[in-house]
Amino acid sequence: RGIPLPKLLITEYNSFFTNARRNGKELEQNQYVATVAGALFVADLIRVMSQDQRIEAAMQWSLSGNWVFGAINATDGRGPALVRPVFHVMRMARELLAPGGHHLAHEVRVASVTQPAKQVGYAAPFPNMPLATTVVTREGKTIRALVINKDPTRHASLSLDLDGGVARQVRIEQLRAPEVFAFPDTPQAFELKDTSASLSADRRQVRWSQSPASVALVSITL
Repeated sequence: RGIPLPKLLITEYNSFFTNARRNGKELEQNQYVATVAGALFVADLIRVMSQDQRIEAAMQWSLSGNWVFGAINATDGRGPALVRPVFHVMRMARELLAPGGHHLAHEVRVASVTQPAKQVGYAAPFPNMPLATTVVTREGKTIRALVINKDPTRHASLSLDLDGGVARQVRIEQLRAPEVFAFPDTPQAFELKDTSASLSADRRQVRWSQSPASVALVSITL
C-alpha cells in the first residue's frame, strides 16, 4: 500500500495481421500492416497509451525497412523509398503530444457498432465499439484533436464544441485511402488531404466531414 506503480516502457509496438505463407509465397494479408488499416490501429493505440500515466515511453517498431513493419519502406536501392501510412500517424502524434502541452478532458458522443461477442485471435470481444475515438491536447493557445473514424464505408459529419474558447484559425489534415486495405507499398496506398472546416456564428463550434477509415489531426488556434 502507498507504493506508486512503476513506470512502463514499451519496447516495440505496431499493428500485425499475419506472417503466413502458402505454397512458399507470402499471403496478401501479410502486407496489411503497410495499409491505412495498420495506421488506424497504431493511431488508436497511441491514443490509449498517451492517456495512461504509467507509460513513460513507447517505441514504434520500426523506422525503416524491417519487412512490412518500417514506417519507411526501404527498397534496397531498387527505387525511391516510400513512406507508409503509419509514418504520417507518427508525424501527427508528434504534433499532438508536443512538449509543453497537456491533455484536455472531453466528451465524445458517437454511434457504436455491435461486434460478434467472441475473441478474434488475441483480440478480446468488443461488443459496443465506438465508431470514432479521439484524444485532445492543448499547447498554449493551440488545441489539437486526433480523430479516428473507424467506420470502413461511411463518411462522418463531425463537430467539436469549444468550452469557453473561440476558434480564430482551424487546420484539418486527413489521412485516408480509397479502401482500408488498399494497395500496400504504392503511392496509391493513402492520401493526405487538407480538409475545409466551417465555424458557427460565435466561432465556438468547428464542423467538418471525415472520410471512412481515416485519421484526422484538427489544429485550432484560439
